[in-house]
Amino acid sequence: MVKKSIIFNSSKLKIKSKSILGAPKVPTIIKFLVLNGIIKKEKHAVTFVFIGIFLLISSSVFLFTKSITINPAIINPTILLHNK
Repeated sequence: MVKKSIIFNSSKLKIKSKSILGAPKVPTIIKFLVLNGIIKKEKHAVTFVFIGIFLLISSSVFLFTKSITINPAIINPTILLHNK
């Protein structure tokens, strides 16, 4: 049995996805940011996407922990009796 090793083409950035044939392919969101002129360089677009992902994950963790730690309001029955 002969083991075949897969060799990918080297690219400038190590996070680029690889297609089935092994050719480097830039992720769509990064291509969108660079082609529309939102961000000038591909490396900066990658950093921008990573920061965005980090902010989304951290905000969802914050909101999740806040929803667990907040106690529900307790209604005092005497207040209800005096409002009649």
